[in-house]
Amino acid sequence: MDTSQSNQNVDKSEDYSKKISAIIHDLNNIMGPVSGYADMILKDNRDSEGHPENAKLDRRMEKIRLCVTKAAEIIEQLRSIKLEMQNSTSK
Repeated sequence: MDTSQSNQNVDKSEDYSKKISAIIHDLNNIMGPVSGYADMILKDNRDSEGHPENAKLDRRMEKIRLCVTKAAEIIEQLRSIKLEMQNSTSK
């Protein structure tokens, strides 16, 4: 591979890395409020003894919390991909 092609590959990797960073940022901005509101609703749905007042609502909010956890896992996968790309271009 010649130097010109190598430089183009580095530029592409850096471009992808920036795009991944933007996606991670946007997902965090979306999932933060979703997580926060789910937690507040779960807390507000508790009686004085800590039991759910509305079991159906509680189950639905727990499903949302599960989705938030899965989204966090995807964000971590994106971070790993970004790190791998950065490490491969720095060699």
